[in-house]
Amino acid sequence: MPSRKFLTLALLAIGWTGPARSEVTSPPAAGPDKPWEVSPWPEADALFHRDPQWLGGDDAGSLDLGDGRVVWFFGDSFVAPPTPRERRGSTMVHNSVGLQTGYDPTQATFKTYWRQCEGKPCSFIADEGPDFFWPGGSRLVEGKLLVFLMRARRADTKLKFRSTGWGVVLIENPSDTPDRWRVRKLAAPQNPFKVLVGSASVLLEGEHLVALSVADDTHDVFLVRWRASDAVAGDLSQPEWWAGEPTGWTAQHDLKTLPTPLLRPGETEFTVHRSESEDRYVQYQFMGFPREPIGVRTAPQLTGPWSPQQAVVRPQEIDAQDTGLMCYAAKAHPELAAPGLSLTYCTNTFSWPRLFDDPQVYYPRFMIVKAPVLRGP
Repeated sequence: MPSRKFLTLALLAIGWTGPARSEVTSPPAAGPDKPWEVSPWPEADALFHRDPQWLGGDDAGSLDLGDGRVVWFFGDSFVAPPTPRERRGSTMVHNSVGLQTGYDPTQATFKTYWRQCEGKPCSFIADEGPDFFWPGGSRLVEGKLLVFLMRARRADTKLKFRSTGWGVVLIENPSDTPDRWRVRKLAAPQNPFKVLVGSASVLLEGEHLVALSVADDTHDVFLVRWRASDAVAGDLSQPEWWAGEPTGWTAQHDLKTLPTPLLRPGETEFTVHRSESEDRYVQYQFMGFPREPIGVRTAPQLTGPWSPQQAVVRPQEIDAQDTGLMCYAAKAHPELAAPGLSLTYCTNTFSWPRLFDDPQVYYPRFMIVKAPVLRGP
């Protein structure tokens, strides 16, 4: 059975310590450009219900493996129910992996993976003593897969956990099925600033691997990078941080204090992707917790300048009378075949009985976004 920590996992997934507020503008009004069009995509929601041994999880980050398959990384997950499709009596593991075959989630197959430890289900990325891992950003580099991780352990605190840093694994054979992956944990140089490196998106920018990284306490967002050739060789010992102009990129060992944040506030989990049609980077994240809209920012390059955040997406749970739900972990999935841009978000409930008995809660939910022309600085 899941531990009592479970009800805090939504808070954990975004690292919430109080309602966050930022510079906010209204959605763009109808004019020369089309207004934002947002709609639920229940046909795609069915994807996560296709494996009867996996009964829900959060985080829900995805990555195109480039061969007609999409890998999904989940945080705390209900797995291996003794009674098919019933959560009661199932096991909660701290992370699991899903493999989608086919880019259209309404038609694709879906299979999930975790490990077995002494005959019992356990996390796909192994715990280390009292520490366990939730997935952050991921990226393919030269045919290998790097997955960044948030590291935490249980604690007698308000949220029943505390962050203990970050981690990363290198998967040498992502073309195989996850049960055959060779997973190697790499040395992750920690920082004194409580920044969870790679907790959000990870992108390839020319010769560099760039990780959007969020401070555990303030949720300020920073950029950390390595040479991609070093990273894929398993060497992350020389991280550089974006310190703004005119300083530019600075070696971590030269930082005495945190540089000016790239964005504030962020969330522990969000996505940034490049829209080729708009020639801009686009960030999606929830603007607060537990029932706030999803906001968008854009920038001509990762280092900015970033536009003010616009509240543009309102999941249906926000406007419902059901105040027992919480929404978090908004992420974009541009690799999926969809009639627009596909987003997912996670839901949870404050009610234990409902958590176990309501099959609509604690599965990622899909939305379709059709944006107007994106503008910014």
